Amino acid sequence: MKLPVLFVLLFYTLVAAASEKVLYISYENPPGRVIQGEYFPVTLKVLSTIGNYDKLRYSFQGAKGVRLLIKEPYRVKRGNYYYDTFYFTASANNALTPRITASLASHQAVLHALPLTVIVLNPSDDYAHILAETFSVTTYKTTVYDQEHNIVVFSAKATRCNLADFKLSHALKQGFESKKFRVTSSSMTYYAIIPKQDDNLIFTYFNLQKQQFEKIIIPIIVDDDRVSTQSGLTPVESKHQRIKLIAASTLLAIGLVLLLYKKNLLFLLLIAAPAYYIYITAMPTKHVCIKKGTPIQLLPMHNGTVFKTTSSQLTLEAQGEVGNFTKVELENRQIGWVAHEHLCTP
Repeated sequence: MKLPVLFVLLFYTLVAAASEKVLYISYENPPGRVIQGEYFPVTLKVLSTIGNYDKLRYSFQGAKGVRLLIKEPYRVKRGNYYYDTFYFTASANNALTPRITASLASHQAVLHALPLTVIVLNPSDDYAHILAETFSVTTYKTTVYDQEHNIVVFSAKATRCNLADFKLSHALKQGFESKKFRVTSSSMTYYAIIPKQDDNLIFTYFNLQKQQFEKIIIPIIVDDDRVSTQSGLTPVESKHQRIKLIAASTLLAIGLVLLLYKKNLLFLLLIAAPAYYIYITAMPTKHVCIKKGTPIQLLPMHNGTVFKTTSSQLTLEAQGEVGNFTKVELENRQIGWVAHEHLCTP
């Protein structure tokens, strides 16, 4: 074989090797019908014959009525394939996912855009503006806010949920006290000030698993114990404290009877602990001095919601402490929390 022929064969071999496909990509269970506002997944099934998956990059072009929620995919490996999941939300009736280009070194693979049928919900008046795969209230507590209102504080967790959009339709005042918003899992502590005549706090959300509206009912059980804290977020704190006080009183009475009957000083040890507990519980009301310009918070939390700022120096009744916060009762019988840095000497 002549030398030029060898060069020609080598040339075509190199061209064939350079043009060999090394990146394969396809949709895995592509979405077709989504609900407006839903966080929906788009999963890509990826195979690279040269590996280097950590260097795989994606770009998105031409979306219509759709917004990308995360820039980096959630990745799962099954067998020889990698499954990369992105999350989007649709905001328009006629929507189109973007055209997706996967790039690895000098190689590319392109997936066409997907048309979407977007469903618009028709919720009731108590809709809380969220759609979730799962949603649950984990703890809750109600205390007196003023003469006409109670404040309900509850914690909740959710998956695949637009929890940042949570809003009640009938609260006098409301907001987040703490929050952690993620596409796959979220959590929050939320407060709502509601009329005293309400027996329950009721709202609905849309369950993406069941494809139906679900009702959440939080019973209003007012904790009127003046030394309880809103940070507990449970409706049974005051009941437990009363039980402890009754138990301590019973134990003290038994100890006194035994001490008088047996005349044995060892029984003093039996009555010491319950006597001290009853003394602490029945101590006179403590007052604290609050500086002018002090922010009064709804809850004892860093960067908590401020509902009032003092216009002058005040001396208020203290009803307990949590961490670096003191619980106080204002002149209008509202309950609030003051950071210790704002306390002064009366």
